Amino acid sequence: KQRLSVENLVKKAYQNELFFNVYQPIVNIHTNQTEGMELLLRCAISEQPLSPADFIPILEEMRLIVEVTRKSVLAGIKHLAQWYESGYRGYLSVNLSALHFSASFDLKILSRLLQHHNLPKSALRFEVTESILMSDKDTALKQFNALREEGYLLALDDFGTGYSSLSYLKMFPLDVLKIDKSFTDDIGTSKSDESLIITTIGMAKNLEMDCIAEGIETLEQVKFLQQQDCFRLQGYYFSKPVTEDFAKTVVLKNWDPIE
Repeated sequence: KQRLSVENLVKKAYQNELFFNVYQPIVNIHTNQTEGMELLLRCAISEQPLSPADFIPILEEMRLIVEVTRKSVLAGIKHLAQWYESGYRGYLSVNLSALHFSASFDLKILSRLLQHHNLPKSALRFEVTESILMSDKDTALKQFNALREEGYLLALDDFGTGYSSLSYLKMFPLDVLKIDKSFTDDIGTSKSDESLIITTIGMAKNLEMDCIAEGIETLEQVKFLQQQDCFRLQGYYFSKPVTEDFAKTVVLKNWDPIE
């Protein structure tokens, strides 16, 4: 009954277009600037709070996630264009579902949209999870290569939480590894997690990939990652996901130096 109730709420939210964008900054602690903004979905339905953990799996099962993402990206690029007019020169990062890889991307429409807003392709990048790499390697690789050839960067989200082979890092044209919050949570309390973080950072460097640490909430975490030369950080320590109104300020914020 609970499952059916949530499904009905998600259907209602989809029919009434109640999904909206929020944005969380990715901060470069070397420059103290906002380097990127991750686009995240939220739901404004009034009957019952729905978190992304509730509605995204259902949107995927109902095969509605592609259309919801399309509308989300359209809004996100418009917001990004406004930020660029204000002086922002970072990027917008968009999460893709496995369903986005079951059919070809219409990259021409995406390129035309960026051109319409006078935005470079470097202003948009995509994040994928390990499950996409494992589901259909051949199709995913074809789509990855198409995106890469068009000039878009690709990030592997939640690295280390799935079951993919390390060989996938060589097989797929990935540019960024994102260290999952489940590892950064234990900085200062778990030597094994700290060792895994250090190893991941070193592996990313050796593979000439950037590394972003997620879920940063404390100064201790920031300093540990700074010592390991991981300087692209994301989490509540800097900012919770914010609506478009607040994002205008966040993209241009000068963050306090880490001492």
